[in-house]
Amino acid sequence: MTNPNFEDFKKKAKVTMATIADKSVELYKAAEEKTRLLAQKARLKTEVALERGNIRRLYREIGEIYYEIHKDAPEEALAQDCAEVTASYEVIADKLEQIEQLRAKLCFGPDVELIYDDIVPEDIDEAEAAAGDKVYNEPTAETEPDPEAPTSGQYPPEFKM
Repeated sequence: MTNPNFEDFKKKAKVTMATIADKSVELYKAAEEKTRLLAQKARLKTEVALERGNIRRLYREIGEIYYEIHKDAPEEALAQDCAEVTASYEVIADKLEQIEQLRAKLCFGPDVELIYDDIVPEDIDEAEAAAGDKVYNEPTAETEPDPEAPTSGQYPPEFKM
């Protein structure tokens, strides 16, 4: 003969377990939906960042083209900016002249290259443009990892403890 209290307990336990199982499924589905929405949000934020980088690059190109076309007679709103760019070009030209004078004083012949002598401002602009538009750098098939470079969480060799 079974105890009536045990039968009630058994029924309540089954109902409770069914309720827990149903709630677990609901929680799983809700968590799955939230995860999907968070992933979609992250993807959209990445796409926005990429587009903003593209806009910055295009603005820079537009500015360079505008300057080249209108540097001698810019519109009033851009006259100050064009004058500053022209002044910067003059400073660069002066510094390059000083470098050449130092090179002559050091008596280096034309066949001796000083560090960075082969870099011209256009090379720097192209390198910045190529590197500046990326949100993050991913390794490509063309690049091989540097065996000397520290991996995530490692100190460079000179900082090992």
